[in-house]
Amino acid sequence: MSFDSGNLASNPVDRIRLMVGDISPDWPLLDDSIYEYSYYNNNQDEMLTAIDCLENIINYYALNPTDETFGDVDSSIFSISAMEKRLKALKMKQGADKTGTSRIPIMIRGNKRKDWKDFDGLFGENK
Repeated sequence: MSFDSGNLASNPVDRIRLMVGDISPDWPLLDDSIYEYSYYNNNQDEMLTAIDCLENIINYYALNPTDETFGDVDSSIFSISAMEKRLKALKMKQGADKTGTSRIPIMIRGNKRKDWKDFDGLFGENK
């Protein structure tokens, strides 16, 4: 089955397909059964499942490059570099969501501050 945007609220497979970028109705990259297996294998964590599935897609296309022509029509070309960038973004988002280490830019202002040494006690030497 291919991606259906009408099912996003009720279907985790469609949400995962959206995160991965597997939304072409004519060329689904993975079957629903693979998404479902990975989803349950990753304890129903959609982000981990998206990362797992995207890694599998990248590995498949990296190890099995094909160029096919059917008459005047060429086969679809998948950009491995775009998939790798998406994978990196998903992993960064997953890490920020799970560990709470996402950084929020803030400005701290004080009239009495002459240096930033008071932050050494709070954050350590690594800033």
